[in-house]
Amino acid sequence: MKHNISVRAMVFEDINRVSEIYSKVYNPTYVSFGDLASGLADSSGSPTENADRIFYEEVVDLIRNSKTTEGQFVATIDGEVAGFALASLKETDAGHLECWLNDLGVHPDYQGLKIGRKIVEKAIEWGCQGNAKYFLLESGFNNEQAHHFFEGVGFHPLAIVFHRVAPLS
Repeated sequence: MKHNISVRAMVFEDINRVSEIYSKVYNPTYVSFGDLASGLADSSGSPTENADRIFYEEVVDLIRNSKTTEGQFVATIDGEVAGFALASLKETDAGHLECWLNDLGVHPDYQGLKIGRKIVEKAIEWGCQGNAKYFLLESGFNNEQAHHFFEGVGFHPLAIVFHRVAPLS
């Protein structure tokens, strides 16, 4: 069965569905550094009890205060939001722009239909229009399915981030 898949800018009315998708795809076994920094996970790598609310509030803030350095996209399939991507442009100390793919999620019912690929392509197109020199993303160490996907769309491993919990005083 052929589906009509399209990717567009996220609007405020998409936020509840995007948050629902996030809660379905978030997996604490592959927490990234960004999850720790934003409060989505604690230092043990477990999701905080407020993770869904924190994500929701981040997306609301992005939509309300969107700048040209932030790109939020949704993929729809037959009119229903099936996936999302959050991207941002950041100026480096060297003075050039890098594009970060901050979050990506595809509802489990729609995985395998190349929706993730279409969203990433849109984020890359957006980053190129913003003059990004390169594209980065962060993925948890054990997130092997995502790593395979990211390699399939042209990304490759660059570094490993080490983590240690501060000793108790």
